[in-house]
Amino acid sequence: MKIPVNKFIVNVLLIAILTAASPLYLLAQNKLMGEVVITKTSAKGFVTINGERVVSGRSIMATSEIATSPQASAKVLFPPTGSVLIEPNTNLNLSFTNAGISGDLISGKITVQTAPNTTLNFLTPDGVITLPVVNQSNILKITVENKRTFLQTLTGQVSINNVLVSEGEYYPAATSDNTNSGKPVNNNSKSSSISPLLILGVLGALGVAALVALSASGGNNSDTPIISPTR
Repeated sequence: MKIPVNKFIVNVLLIAILTAASPLYLLAQNKLMGEVVITKTSAKGFVTINGERVVSGRSIMATSEIATSPQASAKVLFPPTGSVLIEPNTNLNLSFTNAGISGDLISGKITVQTAPNTTLNFLTPDGVITLPVVNQSNILKITVENKRTFLQTLTGQVSINNVLVSEGEYYPAATSDNTNSGKPVNNNSKSSSISPLLILGVLGALGVAALVALSASGGNNSDTPIISPTR
């Protein structure tokens, strides 16, 4: 009887170990290794991950706090999901799995590219950015400046604060010509209507001309009759 009992105990322990290890194993599979590619504009440029300066080619795991100096940018690559380009002078908390990208953009600018069937959830000081449609590729630019969010959709569709921003559109629409949103400033500000200042100038010139003409005609009016010369 001792041998069957021992086998039973071993089997129970084995099942318990496998049961406890399975969630950890699945969680490890959901975590994704990314690669950081750093570009510097000067020797002073640097990128930090969780407060530590790193070099190009460094592996990264979710979740990480990434900061770039004004002279450096970083691109985080994770091919099954997409990529995030972090521009200079940016602070970002980034998280990702093999099914989605999420993060908290505190300040600065990023460009996010997602592969099909990838979810997105980004927080900003005044907004929440998600993808209404995930079965397509999406490219978007997010800028946070003075705790305000500016968004540009290059491809696909993006939702911010339940506002749909389609391909080629900007958020907020009321300030779409703001350079922070990435939209070129419209320099063709000339209007087809006549400027009010131009109208006032023309009226003033006409008034002066009328006064001069009236004064000249008044100088010729006298009480002396005009006598024709004798022929």
